[in-house]
Amino acid sequence: MRINRSINYFRRTIGIILCFAPVFVLSASIGYGLAHRGALKPAGLVFVALGAIIGALNFYLSFIRPYLYWRKRNSTEAYRHISGFPVVGSFLAFAGGVVSFGSEPIALFALITIIIDTGGPIWFLIFTWHDSSFWDE
Repeated sequence: MRINRSINYFRRTIGIILCFAPVFVLSASIGYGLAHRGALKPAGLVFVALGAIIGALNFYLSFIRPYLYWRKRNSTEAYRHISGFPVVGSFLAFAGGVVSFGSEPIALFALITIIIDTGGPIWFLIFTWHDSSFWDE
């Protein structure tokens, strides 16, 4: 028997806007930097670099570590998932991009970091999209 649940489009739209807000802001930073040809602002580079390190760790724990375990044992039965640092890498990258607003290389680096950080808001949206108990109830 199939239960007919209505999809909460309003809640999902708010989720999309919130999860992609850092992407929109960093894209605006790139656009502003291209239009105004400002000097390189390395002030946020430290934040973005720390965020990239944490994002790379989250990516490793989400995809590479399970694959290596499977390759070694040919099974994932006894595999234990380890959580990285959810949201921290994306937050640091976003903060660095905002501090250096208008610097195209730093904003691009922050954008790439947010995309690869599997503990960030975009991946949260991807991983929970089909969970109707989260979005639709």
